[in-house]
Amino acid sequence: MRTISISGKDFPELVSRVSGTGDYTVKMATADSASFDAIFRIDGHPASNLQITIGDEGRSIAFSEKKSANHEGSGLAFNAFLWGTPPAHLEAGEAGSQTSIKPGKAGARAVKR
Repeated sequence: MRTISISGKDFPELVSRVSGTGDYTVKMATADSASFDAIFRIDGHPASNLQITIGDEGRSIAFSEKKSANHEGSGLAFNAFLWGTPPAHLEAGEAGSQTSIKPGKAGARAVKR
């Protein structure tokens, strides 16, 4: 579920929630990046097909070759842009903590697409 807020000087704020799902097929994966073919199904819309590349250790994302900062808070990969660099070594089932960005900053970064 994603919440989208649009506001401006001459119109009232519009807030909506969008839910959907995505199916990903891995095309390429390295330690620094991964590429996928994806089909997204979002409520009320026909399915969309995209090519996705996550790069720069998760800090950037490209949808059909349009690259931007990765501001996805949930998705198929850990987002170092939002959550910081993870510990160098993790084991299955291990718990840890990570300092995230300050509240409100994800929205500010999302606007800079």
